Amino acid sequence: MHNAVLKEGYISIVISFIIFCLLYLIDFTFLSIVLFSLTAFLIFLYRNSNFNKETKSSEIYSIASGLITQIETKNDYHHITIQKSFLDSSILTASLKSKIQNIRHIKGMNIIGSSVLAKKLRSSLSFELLFDKKKIFIEIIHICKEPTLNCQNSDDVEPLEKIGVLVYGEILMKIPKEYMLKIELGNRVKQTTIIGEKTDEKNRI
Repeated sequence: MHNAVLKEGYISIVISFIIFCLLYLIDFTFLSIVLFSLTAFLIFLYRNSNFNKETKSSEIYSIASGLITQIETKNDYHHITIQKSFLDSSILTASLKSKIQNIRHIKGMNIIGSSVLAKKLRSSLSFELLFDKKKIFIEIIHICKEPTLNCQNSDDVEPLEKIGVLVYGEILMKIPKEYMLKIELGNRVKQTTIIGEKTDEKNRI
């Protein structure tokens, strides 16, 4: 059964709703309106989605929804930066049929800013997607709530399978440069958006 809300948001939503009820009962009208709005926003933030799409083994899909803010190619990889806002879907999905490996959590500080130093000082989550003796490198830099990863090292994942939740942050995807990029700077992407495609492969999964 498809739940309308992600389980990762249950605690925050319930706490917000309980505080709203208490404030409403003691007639704190303004604060109760604020908490009701917060509860509604949290439900929106943790909304669930089904990503039903026929996939191909030659395609690499976006790991998250958001705005493409940087694209560059170096060291045999395309480096693609995705900025995920509060309004984008919070679900992280597998980019293709692969194996999760080298999961690393690095604790940092909640620093706001776009400088290289600020990004290095923030908390991050990184892992790799191993497929056909190739790798996709993922690094997630987050500011507020730490992202949730539902997988362990060596877990096999299917394309568009939910692997985690990210409320807000910046995602760096490094994909092999033999894949032709299907996105451009400034594009908004979703989990079903094709990031790269290997044109010499036609096999469907």
